[in-house]
Amino acid sequence: MFSFLVIAGTGTLPVAASENDPLTISVSQDLVWEDNLFRVADGARPEIEGSRRPRDDRLSVTTLAAQLGRTYSRQRLTADFALTRSDYLEFDHLDFTAHNFGAAWQWILGNQWSGTISARQDERLRSFSDRIGTVRSINTFRQYRADARYLMHPQWSFGAGWARMDSRFDDRESAGSEYIEDAVEALVQYRSLAGSTLALVGRDAEGRYPERNETLTTVTGYTQRDLLLRADWGVTGHSRVSGQVGYTARQYPHAGDKDFNGLTGRVTFDWNPTGKLALGMTARREMGAREDVADNFVITRAVSVDPVWQIGNKLRLRGRLEWLKRDYGGDPFGIVAPDRDDRTQARALALEWSPARNLSLQLGARNERRSSSDAYPGYRAASLFMSAKLAF
Repeated sequence: MFSFLVIAGTGTLPVAASENDPLTISVSQDLVWEDNLFRVADGARPEIEGSRRPRDDRLSVTTLAAQLGRTYSRQRLTADFALTRSDYLEFDHLDFTAHNFGAAWQWILGNQWSGTISARQDERLRSFSDRIGTVRSINTFRQYRADARYLMHPQWSFGAGWARMDSRFDDRESAGSEYIEDAVEALVQYRSLAGSTLALVGRDAEGRYPERNETLTTVTGYTQRDLLLRADWGVTGHSRVSGQVGYTARQYPHAGDKDFNGLTGRVTFDWNPTGKLALGMTARREMGAREDVADNFVITRAVSVDPVWQIGNKLRLRGRLEWLKRDYGGDPFGIVAPDRDDRTQARALALEWSPARNLSLQLGARNERRSSSDAYPGYRAASLFMSAKLAF
């Protein structure tokens, strides 16, 4: 749960593809030590049922995963499934089994029509970095997508799509943050002769909070409109820019002071100066970035740097530096102080070794520190992890 996701960066080196394998099965085992599991302030200890407990814990994460990909004529079908069991040594009330899966159909009709239909479910433990307490909260996030594109010229196409996001929790304390969002978008895309793409996208979304009772003053939904420029552009033979940037306008009925209007986006620059070195740099300003928080009204500003050094054919060193700021001023429920913003610095380093083609081992560490402008406590936390993954 912690190891691979923490260190996975945008700066990557070429690896052998497995697209020709119709079925891939993998088993992985992670061992993690957290010195401040519940992200409590320095000197504090978590309290459960009136008893003060240790700050640290050890975690075992076992994953069984499968991936399937097949091409029938010009139609591409893919599916994946992962069953992940997390067991805590001290705080076993957090134990849970995650069921993560997805499927997609990349379709082609004639020489001009193409598109994708997909569905995905992800389950995970809600991070204690954005909430107070020790109660287990499992978030189930489901996403459904469908889109179609028409190629009107070898370099120009236009299309439309629909998406639904559904975020739910298994604890009542988090029910107010559950949401369902339906969105439609239209785009015009240009593709260069070298394969780079640039698209102008218009997006219209309506969201609702199904667990909040509707009254004249309660916020039970929102509307959001985005105008975005998306790019996946090769700058040189060794560098690439990808992501999107644009303008977002979100309105909350009965809570105009919580409305948001401003620049949003996520842009990544990947640079591979040599066959052994790679660097990824990402800047983003997003509303409800899921990898940061479970609440979709939080505005996140972040910059991250992800270097990779291919030491040898079987040995690789990854790093990550991230500076992150969360702004809770858009809280439509009035639960969080309107002037609260958090600042987090995180550093991670991992050594990866692949002694065999289908076996990879990883050893690493992570450190983070947060300060807050509100009475909400800051914290310091560190973790160590090791993992092994076998694919066949």
